[in-house]
Amino acid sequence: LGVALVVGAWGQVGVLGFAVGREALPGVLAEKYREPWEGYGWITPWVGYGDVVMAREFPSRLIPATGAYTVAPGYTDFFLDDEGERVGAVRRYFSVGV
Repeated sequence: LGVALVVGAWGQVGVLGFAVGREALPGVLAEKYREPWEGYGWITPWVGYGDVVMAREFPSRLIPATGAYTVAPGYTDFFLDDEGERVGAVRRYFSVGV
């Protein structure tokens, strides 16, 4: 049980800063800290309910909360038969030189 708790805590260490703030984190964690996104104002003026958008992995986790869909899922979706094709399309779209 102890090992499982440590593994779980390590997996969630990236969100610790949301609870305590960047200044309270050890240097190693503070370097990797991302400012949390506040609200959905960055997308809602342009994307409506039911729209489909092309997004990188992290935004793909947030966009469905607005009612929009993403080409590739933000998380692995075992029930999506063409997930590999979708992820490949997003990678090609955002690749350098495209």
